[in-house]
Amino acid sequence: MKKIMGVLIVIITVSMMTLLGSLVNQVSAKGETVPVCRDYTVKPGDTLWAIAREHTDGKGDIRRYIYDIMKENGMKSPDIMPGQVIKIPPER
Repeated sequence: MKKIMGVLIVIITVSMMTLLGSLVNQVSAKGETVPVCRDYTVKPGDTLWAIAREHTDGKGDIRRYIYDIMKENGMKSPDIMPGQVIKIPPER
């Protein structure tokens, strides 16, 4: 019984630390919410240009946003493959 309680306490503690860690990562030093990246699964026929256009309001420079997407994903080229999951950063 003591082993089970010990294991439960460890599981609960780790779960709480993970939850708190993710919440802390989303709040800036000023207490404002920090936008986080969204995951996007590439579909057949998608291009970075089309994905960037789909996730922006159209007011900024789309080339800069494509650069941001590539940088966030460690991409050296804009080539993408269907099924690939890429992170879409918040628009600046």
